[in-house]
Amino acid sequence: MTSDDAITWRKWERDGRLTPWLVHDLPRIAWIVESRTSELTDEERRIVRDAVTRMQRALDQTTT
Repeated sequence: MTSDDAITWRKWERDGRLTPWLVHDLPRIAWIVESRTSELTDEERRIVRDAVTRMQRALDQTTT
């Protein structure tokens, strides 16, 4: 997903802040991944790993 993704920008305008629904959905998403890991394809696992890595990198950059 890039900053040009139309669906993302309809829900979150360029100058907006991270919306609460997004942050509050992360624990639910994590629970789903934890409980249904065996059902994920290799591609879906890669997507989850990439997303986690990007979020962790972003958080690490804000604390240094």
